[in-house]
Amino acid sequence: MRYSLLFAALFGLSTTQSTASAQETSQDEQSGIQISASSTAQVYIDNQLLGETPFQASLPAGEYTIRLSADGFDPYTRRLNIIENNLLQLDAKLDIGGGTIEFQAETSGAQLQLDGGSERYILPIRFDELPLGEHSWKIIAKGHDPKEGTFSSIKGQNIFIYKTLESSVGKVSFHSTPEGATVFLDGEEIGQTPLELTDLDAAEHSVSFQYKGYASTFRTLDTSDGERGDVKVAMSTIGSKVIIKTGYKDAIVFIGDIPFEKGRRIRVGQMEKGAYPVRIVADGYKVLQSNITVPTSGRIKYKASLVPSEESGTPDLTQVRSGNSDVNWRLWGAIGAGTLITATGSYLLVQALEPEPAPSGDTVLTLP
Repeated sequence: MRYSLLFAALFGLSTTQSTASAQETSQDEQSGIQISASSTAQVYIDNQLLGETPFQASLPAGEYTIRLSADGFDPYTRRLNIIENNLLQLDAKLDIGGGTIEFQAETSGAQLQLDGGSERYILPIRFDELPLGEHSWKIIAKGHDPKEGTFSSIKGQNIFIYKTLESSVGKVSFHSTPEGATVFLDGEEIGQTPLELTDLDAAEHSVSFQYKGYASTFRTLDTSDGERGDVKVAMSTIGSKVIIKTGYKDAIVFIGDIPFEKGRRIRVGQMEKGAYPVRIVADGYKVLQSNITVPTSGRIKYKASLVPSEESGTPDLTQVRSGNSDVNWRLWGAIGAGTLITATGSYLLVQALEPEPAPSGDTVLTLP
């Protein structure tokens, strides 16, 4: 496969060089260009197809990129300068060729991927020896949405693909399985999945998905590099119910940056298994920052020990047992041994649902 960068062909020629075969005719009533070629060819001006030779158009004074394309001939490109009140005449001699595929993009720094390969080609670029048949392409650039498509390489045919990429800055999509989950962005409810935003600030954001009957899912989204954000989650019915005791009615609990209702006892609800940063804020007290670990199932409780702002010491968050924790821990010993025990005159067959060591929170008993 042969290819060549087109910087020299398109931009390396000076105005004097590129107009060597052009003649200027003074025309007081108009300025523009008149093009003829040794074979009928399509005419592109600044990458836009405008007609075929012979061709004439009125154009404001300025610089333009002219491209002529005819199957069986090499593409002909020139950078020309149109002078006010002058009609520029261009007589192009086309050279016989075997066909080419040329890619350009308006976006600076754009790159090309062909046929799903890992190699990336800097645009603009022209290929003159691609295998005949179907090919796929994808044009990418940092901070822009990619574009992709297909083409058929046919012997002797010239193909010109020019694309304008749209900026991806501020764009983000949210998807969940099942659909219809409520999305919270930086603590604010913004809608239900599937959901698209187009003006999100470039920064790090916290995201939460909530759906009745499923464990809440938390994610972090970083759009500071200007790339499109795409948050996809598969929500699970498996998770642990989390309760956090703050001890203060005005305390607010944050999981990540998602705030939950204020109060002495916060029922966060069912959460997906994982480790989560927690922040507890209360007027007149130091901010508590810690982490909690949520197991696969069950119920887990944490207790906050807040410290007044004027006092020394560090606030703390500790995992606690439930109100029947002593009974539960004793029962866990029986569970681990598969023992038959008696309680309040009734027999309870205790089955081990979890391996050692003992789980945090309440132990679940299966009754006969």
